[in-house]
Amino acid sequence: MAEQLLIPQASLIAALLGLFSLVAGKKYFGVAFAAAGFFIAATAIKVRLGETTQDARTTILLLSTLVAIGCGVFTKMFRDIAVSIASYTIAGYILSLHGSSWGFTAPGDTRLTFVVGGVTGSVLVSFAADTGLTVLSALLGAHLILQYFTIEDEMRKWLLLLLTIVGILIQGGIFQKITGGGAKAAPKK
Repeated sequence: MAEQLLIPQASLIAALLGLFSLVAGKKYFGVAFAAAGFFIAATAIKVRLGETTQDARTTILLLSTLVAIGCGVFTKMFRDIAVSIASYTIAGYILSLHGSSWGFTAPGDTRLTFVVGGVTGSVLVSFAADTGLTVLSALLGAHLILQYFTIEDEMRKWLLLLLTIVGILIQGGIFQKITGGGAKAAPKK
């Protein structure tokens, strides 16, 4: 009898990609965009197929991986377009999922909430590209990490905020500045 390949759940892979996005998403934006593509594809495919059998989990993992690779390649080839698409999609998706816990929802229509979040994300990245990419990748990373765990909504919103702030601080290098770590600039001659 042949041994079956153990395939991890898509949510575990998304959580690991979220950790990477949380700490290095601005620097490696292509990976953060691929992580977003992976997670959104996995979520959409789960709705269509369900995740009841090993074959369904394998299909979800493979299709989501293909989408992630496509997002990474697209980002490499068309960075500015990818940044615009990702900022709109990530901000819209996060606001439509978590906006209600903060009291921000359009009455009866999550699409409007998605559009408001998307426009906000696009404007943020348009006017402050580095800051916008840092905030959105930290927010995406926090969301992807938290989706792996079963947490009540009230606790989830505060953990999302806390992890996002930690991600922003890590990506901004503030922890290195506080602890005195990091490379020192060589004196100019």
